[in-house]
Amino acid sequence: MRKVFALVVFALCVWYSAQWVGVGDLERAADRPAAVVKTPPAAQPPTPTPPAAAVSAPPPGDTPAPPAEEATLVLGGDVLIDLGIEQRLWEPDRFPWVMAPELAAAFAAADLAAVNLEMPVSTRGAAMPNKEFTFRGAPEQLPFLRDYMGVDVVTLANNHTLDFGTDAMLDTLAHLDDYGIAHVGAGADIEAAGAPVLMQAGAYTVAFLGATRVVPVAGWAAGPEHPGLFTTYDPAALCEAIRAVRPQADYVIVYVHWGVERATQPESYQVRLARDYIDAGADAVVGAHPHVLQPLAFYEDKLIAYSLGNLIFTDTARDTMALRLTLTPDGIRPEVLFCRIQSMATGLVTDPAAWEARRRALAALSPGVRIDELGRVTAAP
Repeated sequence: MRKVFALVVFALCVWYSAQWVGVGDLERAADRPAAVVKTPPAAQPPTPTPPAAAVSAPPPGDTPAPPAEEATLVLGGDVLIDLGIEQRLWEPDRFPWVMAPELAAAFAAADLAAVNLEMPVSTRGAAMPNKEFTFRGAPEQLPFLRDYMGVDVVTLANNHTLDFGTDAMLDTLAHLDDYGIAHVGAGADIEAAGAPVLMQAGAYTVAFLGATRVVPVAGWAAGPEHPGLFTTYDPAALCEAIRAVRPQADYVIVYVHWGVERATQPESYQVRLARDYIDAGADAVVGAHPHVLQPLAFYEDKLIAYSLGNLIFTDTARDTMALRLTLTPDGIRPEVLFCRIQSMATGLVTDPAAWEARRRALAALSPGVRIDELGRVTAAP
């Protein structure tokens, strides 16, 4: 309901401003903060236009409203709001220059949207010594996730949440709570870190779980009286968490941080663990950490996305994707949203030739999977 209300309010605001100040008059409409709208104004500030791949419009044609018994999830990979990304977001009306409006709208329009948040959100702590990359974001940037992208839940089970120590991690939990963004994969103890989040998507109850098999030191793992991350080097704890929440949910979605950075093929342990999670009751397994795309696969008719790659990151040029999952009484219908990061701006790929090239590349990467001309994903006959 929050997303529907926000979109209705935005539509009324655009109509009103068109009558009195003109939709394109950003100078007189500048008192409307970008952080509190689901999608930005139709006209952009007079700044250089980002690359076409990051802002191009979707193909023409109206999408029919789904039946009432269907609901949608949109799932993205790694999100970083630090370094050049954070610097860009401090400037007024810059949200569209990090994520193009059409892609942000796809996330915001979903009943639920989820990503991997690849950083703590805090002003406290010191960077972990001798770690090559340490990230940290400002709490003031969370409206980008909540109000512009419409993110409902994040996983914090990754190799950066404790970059600035335990206090910064605990601050992250508190700030996300304050902004109304649910979180999984980290907590004040092992019970909290491994707890699922149950959320409503239309008529369906969806459970999210997050765990990591990538931590720089063993001390990052949560314990009975120790804050930290929910780890899955041994899959037993995560499988037990899946089995425990299964009776409470119509669908169970598992985010897992794993694999080798820049590798386009999963490690053998990723294949084994994904199947363990599905055997325990997961309906979809979504991976992060490699920063590049890895194959899609099916096991027992359940989807595995070994790596969704980067979604918001400091890449100068990278192909990536998000997943739209349509929930139905008969199961999940997956669909690929092909994206392109260009100069730290992420947008949908809408050029037909470029879209088709990416479809063929992902299909070649994913034996046993069929991706049709609309991006719908099924097991190959």
